[in-house]
Amino acid sequence: MVRPKKQRIVDIEPEVSDFKPSGVPLSSLDEVNITIDELESLRLIYLENLNQTESARKMMIHQSTFQRISQQAIEKITNALINGKAIKIGGGNYTVPAKQKTVQRQGKGRHGFGGPVGTCICPDCGYEQSHQKGIPCNQVKCPECSKLMIRNE
Repeated sequence: MVRPKKQRIVDIEPEVSDFKPSGVPLSSLDEVNITIDELESLRLIYLENLNQTESARKMMIHQSTFQRISQQAIEKITNALINGKAIKIGGGNYTVPAKQKTVQRQGKGRHGFGGPVGTCICPDCGYEQSHQKGIPCNQVKCPECSKLMIRNE
């Protein structure tokens, strides 16, 4: 009997679900499917600058599983870029913790102190703003270019 796949923890769901080469109709392109958990693995490594062990811990999976997921994502994206294929993002076995349960302290940390201080930074344009208590940086859009920001401690 096959062991069931464990749900992966994903901090954000992407707002964009398709990428394609410009000037080519989507109907004439082959597609490469990237799952949400594969995209999350790339986000943790390349945007959050976490190592594989920290990233795996954050997704609540083993480090070897994380390595396999991120390697699959890199291979799929490379295939799409080199061979001119569309990238479709969606699916996978994942859960977003904020949607699972209500948090009584509303992001104020274990003892209600408001969590760590720091700044949110846009990975595209470099815009920085101070972190707001209870609102993760990865859910804040950059006022300059409308991209999701990342935490800079």
